[in-house]
Amino acid sequence: MNNQRVTPEQAVDLCNRAGMRFLSYAKKAEKGIPADETEVKHDMFLLYLEAAASEHPRALYNLALSYHFGLGVGEDLLTAFKYYEQAASLGYTDAMVYLAKMYALGEGVPRNKEKSDELLEKAAEKGNPNACFILGGGAANDKNTALALKYFSLAAENHAKYSYCTSMADAQSGKD
Repeated sequence: MNNQRVTPEQAVDLCNRAGMRFLSYAKKAEKGIPADETEVKHDMFLLYLEAAASEHPRALYNLALSYHFGLGVGEDLLTAFKYYEQAASLGYTDAMVYLAKMYALGEGVPRNKEKSDELLEKAAEKGNPNACFILGGGAANDKNTALALKYFSLAAENHAKYSYCTSMADAQSGKD
């Protein structure tokens, strides 16, 4: 792919934050400007912001991650929540999982276990292996072996569909 022809939407479609990092470095290199990691994270944030204007679910999710973890922008849990909600309403299951986490931990919103469980179940129904794994762990803790096995089996069945995107998103989720 010619990095001079990559649009923000195409970079988002690369399925991970590495796509935006690549685009940010490419734009700097094109102008002969050296880039440090702080600048790149801010550039990535601006690219997500631009791509999110088209309501692209993955762009909304990545923008939410930026606000959630303070990547290229100040940490803002309420704004992160808003973008996660928007991506989740468009069916993006990774956003559902993060919303569930925010509800479970009371991050930026009041704790609400029922809402957290509802979001995890919705994401699991759509095949999100992380949601399946979390629900399986909860069922195992509750000593509900049959339910735990059901969710762990679903996680294993669906892992191949999500493995590249999820592992890259996890690897690049701001802890890099």
